[in-house]
Amino acid sequence: MNNIDVPRDAHEKARSWIDRRLAAEATDEENRLLDEHLAACAACRRSLERTQRALRGLGELAVEIDPGLTARVQAAIARRARDLERQHADRRTRILGFAVALLMTAAGSLAVWALTPRTWTAGVVIFWMLPSLCAALALLAPHLPVSPLRKRESAS
Repeated sequence: MNNIDVPRDAHEKARSWIDRRLAAEATDEENRLLDEHLAACAACRRSLERTQRALRGLGELAVEIDPGLTARVQAAIARRARDLERQHADRRTRILGFAVALLMTAAGSLAVWALTPRTWTAGVVIFWMLPSLCAALALLAPHLPVSPLRKRESAS
């Protein structure tokens, strides 16, 4: 079998199995499947050889690490975690405020709708409810979870 006959997905799986093998995390089945693939695929064999060479080269590097580096990295991570917690709390507060404003807009709109002539009702819908809803959606949009569709679009 030449490389052209192998589906692209098979190469991606092989690269994953190579990574798992080099990290000593591959199962016996993964190792068997990888060996079968490597027997037929020169490109993946070259990839395995290049990765092994790179790992051996990394083992020969003599790098001196600043002892305070770990403490600075941990402090930076802790600061970032605190910032994220604060942002999360702020987001909850904003969303609660938007929900209350939306509820009040809806309740007020319904009251005006019930208490006014029908000509005013159209005005309430057009000039009060729609802008309020649009503003609420515009303010909430950056804080809503990313939809799977938007994730897929941003990944490509």
